[in-house]
Amino acid sequence: MGFLFTFVYAFWCFKFFFLRFFKIKKVQSRYDVKLYSDFDDVTFQLYFLASYGFFYSEFLKNYSSKFIFLDIGANKGLFTILAAKNLNCEKVISFEPIPLTFKFLKKNTVLNNIFNKCELHNLAISDSCEDKKITFDSKHSGLSSLALKNDNNNESFLKIRTINKVLLNDLISSKNKNYILKIDVEGFEYNVINELFQCKFSEAITNIFYEIDERWVDPFLIEKILRDNGFKKFRKIGDNRHYDVMATK
Repeated sequence: MGFLFTFVYAFWCFKFFFLRFFKIKKVQSRYDVKLYSDFDDVTFQLYFLASYGFFYSEFLKNYSSKFIFLDIGANKGLFTILAAKNLNCEKVISFEPIPLTFKFLKKNTVLNNIFNKCELHNLAISDSCEDKKITFDSKHSGLSSLALKNDNNNESFLKIRTINKVLLNDLISSKNKNYILKIDVEGFEYNVINELFQCKFSEAITNIFYEIDERWVDPFLIEKILRDNGFKKFRKIGDNRHYDVMATK
């Protein structure tokens, strides 16, 4: 099993460098998702090589009830696309505040023929509606953060637009019965979750998959909000201080 894993990973690494050398513009990732190439971006590399693992991708592919997917911190759209390709997914609502990354998100949804199923917003979720500064590293788009706590020397700052619970209530209907969420906002998870659960539609949220980096976030504060809103099961995926959590009612 170890040899097979190593062999398959080595094959995909070779394929990555081959496609990069020939500057191929459109590729098929290991997640079976088509992507516009951005070879210098670490997040694109993680997408292509399936370095996030297969726990959540398989969850989205095999989710068997009707649902609407909220992708908060959608980046270039891997999980937006995986959710939208599930026939039980009625709609995807995605938030990605970085303009350049948002362009990739939009193009990738078109490339995978699921654009009409998606509602894409070039916005971030915060506790206010205003322009804010966000960190941005062109070599690693996944590190963008409103928490302003990244230690990457390559980062710079961009001005992006944020919305709060007031506009979220206008954007997202409270009539739907089942929302599942993915939240990846690099240290700003508590702020986003706290805002979401002041919205009317939050009563219909049944599953949340969120990232924790204990350098930036207190996981117990997030868990308390979720438990106060009816979430009972918490599954940790990963080790050390940086991991994911799936919370379910």
